[in-house]
Amino acid sequence: MEKDSAMNKSIFNEWKFPTVIILMLAGLVVSKWLLSLSQMILFILIITDKGGIRRQINAFKNPLVLILISVFFLHAAGLLWSDDISYGFRDIRNKIQLLTFPAMIAAIPIQNKSKSVIILKSFVLFMGLMSAINLVRYFTIHHSSDFQAALWHSHIRFSIMLCFSMFSLLWLFVRKFIAKAELIPAILLMVISGVSLIFLESFTGLVIFGLLLPFSALLHRKNIRNKSLKIISVVILLIISLGFIYTVYSVKSSFFPNTAPVKLNEVEKHTPSGNVYKHDTISTLNENGNLVYLYICREEIEQEWEKRSSMPLYKDSLWQGNILIRYLSSRGFRKDSTGIWQLTEQDITNIENKIPNYRLENIDPVRKRLYMFFWELNVYKNSNDPSGHSLTQRLEYWKAARLIIEENFWTGVGTGDVKAAFAAAYQKMNSLLDDEFRLRAHNQYLTFWVTFGVFGLILFLFSILYPVFIVPQRHNILYIGFIFIFLLSMLNEDTLETQVGLSFYALFNSLFLFVLISKDFIHPTLKK
Repeated sequence: MEKDSAMNKSIFNEWKFPTVIILMLAGLVVSKWLLSLSQMILFILIITDKGGIRRQINAFKNPLVLILISVFFLHAAGLLWSDDISYGFRDIRNKIQLLTFPAMIAAIPIQNKSKSVIILKSFVLFMGLMSAINLVRYFTIHHSSDFQAALWHSHIRFSIMLCFSMFSLLWLFVRKFIAKAELIPAILLMVISGVSLIFLESFTGLVIFGLLLPFSALLHRKNIRNKSLKIISVVILLIISLGFIYTVYSVKSSFFPNTAPVKLNEVEKHTPSGNVYKHDTISTLNENGNLVYLYICREEIEQEWEKRSSMPLYKDSLWQGNILIRYLSSRGFRKDSTGIWQLTEQDITNIENKIPNYRLENIDPVRKRLYMFFWELNVYKNSNDPSGHSLTQRLEYWKAARLIIEENFWTGVGTGDVKAAFAAAYQKMNSLLDDEFRLRAHNQYLTFWVTFGVFGLILFLFSILYPVFIVPQRHNILYIGFIFIFLLSMLNEDTLETQVGLSFYALFNSLFLFVLISKDFIHPTLKK
């Protein structure tokens, strides 16, 4: 009995920290509540562990920990030159994991190779299973053309984590940490994750993945010793790169070719029924090369559409027929009674499903996202109003951030005044953005500059990049890939302004710096 009790206690002590780390990773992927609960469990395990309190005290003496948590204290210091203290305190509360994760995880004992591999495999498994669940829900429940509707997460944050999950799985393959019995499930997880990333249609995720491919080849070049395999890898990357370039070109040239200007005296003035057409000869918005705002007769559209569909063209007295007009244009039909009756039953269904171009009906998600990107650019070019368009809204966010930086270059506006500063900037710019879309920079670098000035931005970058150049982290391909993904994500997102994004960075960054650093886990060259 005593031997069994001692053995059970030994197993518990050996696995308690790896288990709670795995629980935290599950919470990161599945549930914010589970993530919060696992942090409390971790704290209890540390203070009740033999030597745990001493390790926790020593963690706060660790220069690396102090560098990491300095970003949290920067947010606290930012209150000193803020007017809106309540907003500042809310922001500090949301950033608490920048303090707790490095401090607590630095007090966890270093995990050996086998446990480190299990921890990493667990994250890959969680991401693969969640991707599979999302795909099943998408195809069986939602019956929607929008995969994002099937998600429990922000599609952008999920796509960023998917990129790292697939990078980790590749690393496990290259390092031969995948057993023969795990080979087929691992390949299946990679395929499911890749399909999920494509269906997410996250511009941020797709760009990161596209840049991650050559970067991964560069990082793993020394691990691939077979010359033929190296050549094959280069050829595959070249084919993928050229294929993507061709896809971008073909979407732009086929969906949105350059159109010649139209003069008002060159267009017909009346419909075949004798009603008056309305023409906008200034707008260059087009679908498949057909100008959208030529040959429009709303009177005939509304009258004939009622005969073909039960979908109303008005909602709360607002015109909802833009999709219909764009779809007719994509078909090359005029926007009148004749055009309405030229539509097939499938066309009517597509319009009711809010598909603006008939060629999008069965298009792959990547080309669909590129189509949306070019459409948003065209709308912004014609109207200077990016409202409701995620990509071109960012151009407006960055303009506002630049204006704030010009006026607060050295010290920023402080932790509490970011929201007010952006609101004032949009007013000063006479921005056409609707109020609901007047958000922060959606670029973490600009956000830090806006908030804390140029010195705050430098401190933030130092806290991220300093560990990359110290031993053994500079040899850790996995860690370098993680930092690469994180740095890219911040170009197009305020990654640290959401709990999932903040937790993803703070958790994995701390794990790689303090826990998953066993020499035989990081890189084979360290054995020398």
